[in-house]
Amino acid sequence: MIWIFRRDDEVTRLETSFDDEAGEFVLRIVWAHQPVEVERFKDIAPFDARTQELEQRLAREQWIQDGPPILMPDGWRGPSR
Repeated sequence: MIWIFRRDDEVTRLETSFDDEAGEFVLRIVWAHQPVEVERFKDIAPFDARTQELEQRLAREQWIQDGPPILMPDGWRGPSR
C-alpha cells in the first residue's frame, strides 16, 4: 500500500509490502528531497510499530495525508495481517 503525505510543495510517500522470497515486511520511505529509506522486518509487530511511529512523526511535522491509501497493483502478499 502507498500513503501519500503533503506539506506545502513537498511530497512524502510511505510504501508497505511483503517480500515473499525473504519472508519480510518492507517499509519504503520516499522523503521529499532525500534518499529513499528501506526498512525490513521479520515480524509484524515491530513493522506496525515503526509504521505508526512514522505516521505520528509526519503529523507532528505538519504533513497531511493526501487521500486514502493506494493499493499496489500486485496487492499485499505473504501472511495475512
